[in-house]
Amino acid sequence: MKKLFRLSLVALSLLPLAASASPVKWAGTGQVTYAVVHKFHKVEAVSKFLVIKAVIDDNGLQFTARAPISSFDSGNSNRDAHAMEVVDPEHFPFVTVKGAARTFQLPAPGAKAQFTFTADVDLHGVTVQHPVQVAVETKDATHAKITFHFDESFTQHKMERPSLMFIAVDDAIAITGEANVEAKP
Repeated sequence: MKKLFRLSLVALSLLPLAASASPVKWAGTGQVTYAVVHKFHKVEAVSKFLVIKAVIDDNGLQFTARAPISSFDSGNSNRDAHAMEVVDPEHFPFVTVKGAARTFQLPAPGAKAQFTFTADVDLHGVTVQHPVQVAVETKDATHAKITFHFDESFTQHKMERPSLMFIAVDDAIAITGEANVEAKP
């Protein structure tokens, strides 16, 4: 009986280690901008249809962000039509970024923290893994603002670089964005 009692005490003492905190789901919307450089000018296009979903639990953070390819607007419909020929939204309707960080901790309310995540970026049906710079600024325990930036490459995603007057844009695609997210029950 003493042995059973001791085993029960040991099991109870380990319970907090085995039990995990319930995951907190976060979701929000925002905008994402891409910029490309041509010899004669810089082009920027914005999508205001960015959707972000994340889960924070004892294992860290897992997140997904995506935007419809056809929602990017540079203010020049001819240029946007040419860009759509390159990225082919009919076959590849979204650009998606997925990542995880085991050591992630949400900053205290009112604080801001910067992180670098390794993420998988799926664009034009090709997934490329690389670092994404993210800043998280918490407003309170359930609201935060996220800003991010990273560079992509036409070549790595197997896309032809758009050109003007037979001169192609640079290979780099600068991506920036921001979103407001909220903890969901």
